[in-house]
Amino acid sequence: MGINFSTPIVGKQPQPALSQTSTILNYKDVEGLDVLSPFQGTIYTSNNNEITILHNFNNKEYLSKFTGISPIGLTGGSGTPQGTKIGKAKKDLTFTITNKDGNQSFNLYNFFYPDQSQGNIKIDPSALSANTQSATTKDYKAYRFMEPLITAASNAGKLAADKLNQASQSLAEDKLKTDLLKEEINRIKNLMS
Repeated sequence: MGINFSTPIVGKQPQPALSQTSTILNYKDVEGLDVLSPFQGTIYTSNNNEITILHNFNNKEYLSKFTGISPIGLTGGSGTPQGTKIGKAKKDLTFTITNKDGNQSFNLYNFFYPDQSQGNIKIDPSALSANTQSATTKDYKAYRFMEPLITAASNAGKLAADKLNQASQSLAEDKLKTDLLKEEINRIKNLMS
């Protein structure tokens, strides 16, 4: 049994749909949706419109290439477990798989359905490189477990900073009112004397 690539955008179908001859997937009108790593690998290149992920298996290197993506700060060498968020889609997103040199595109069906395809891409889990094994599903599950806690801590920090800022403004306003009141009292005292 092989290991299947997963869809990079959950709940959206490419146009046209994936077929046994597809070498490119086009996702239309997907702006703002999360883009996920289709298979464990390592960020190979990343810029403001494109990400490539290097996958090593069966003693071969493949690149998943995404165009029309806003990366989330991942840099070259970052591990990406399968299903990890790697960015947000722009209006349209394209996805291809090539060899490492980028000069040979592959039939995507063979990667998404290796056990059903007539292609020869059968991914043996024991053939995964040490580089891709470092980003395990267990690590990803730990990340997914911690992500809400990190977000909550970040939000709590922002809330505390907002409250401190409000308190500081309130103290400044109170001091100004106190100073104005003291001036008024001194003015009245001077008038009475």
